[in-house]
Amino acid sequence: GHDAHRGEVLSLSWHYSGKKFASSAFDNTIKLWNVSDNPIAEQSEKEGPIQAAIRRSFEMEHGDKFKTAIEQTPYFSTDSIHELPGCVDCVQFVGDLILSKSVQNVVVLWKPVVTNEDFATFNTIYPNYINDNRKNNDRIKSKVIFLRDFTVDNCDNWFIRFGSPSPYNEILALGNHEGEVKVWKLMGNEDDDEDQDYCGDNNEGLLCKLKTGGTTVRMVAIAGKCLVAVCDDSSVWVFEAIE
Repeated sequence: GHDAHRGEVLSLSWHYSGKKFASSAFDNTIKLWNVSDNPIAEQSEKEGPIQAAIRRSFEMEHGDKFKTAIEQTPYFSTDSIHELPGCVDCVQFVGDLILSKSVQNVVVLWKPVVTNEDFATFNTIYPNYINDNRKNNDRIKSKVIFLRDFTVDNCDNWFIRFGSPSPYNEILALGNHEGEVKVWKLMGNEDDDEDQDYCGDNNEGLLCKLKTGGTTVRMVAIAGKCLVAVCDDSSVWVFEAIE
């Protein structure tokens, strides 16, 4: 569609509801898409649309297909999160918030402004905001609320993927081209002030730094107490947390 990406799509993340997803691309934009009007499978009370679709896929007869969902226009689009030149090579929903990464040594946690409550919060935080009609329009929302940056040195080459396991997204991990991995506590403590859960400087919440063999860490994944890092030299590193 006219408002779609103008470069190759590099990353996609489904919202936990299964009704919308985020995409990022070489054009340095992040877009949110709504597919709530295109159910792909009947679901029970105990499962979401994605889980229902996975279950349904195992029950389908050979040759059966899901109904194709077609959506040409995103309901949200922004290119203000990451600086140019660059590309957004990793994006992920964290509840209704978003984590995204470009090639400027930083992962950004932010909130898209899409509801009336979001707009009220935005106007409180940015009272002097001036709408730029060249970049915004009434059809597609584009305002954002910045919450926090996570910086990593030597992470300025593209296609390095961070990891933040769903559904709770308590941990964020990201490698760099020196073979290092940083691990942060993403969410605030239960006793923390709710407004401070995502605030702080770049090193606040840093849990540890890990070292692999020295080549670029392309991807990290976290499961339970284990962190897995995959490197350019085809090596796979497994780290286990010790109480």
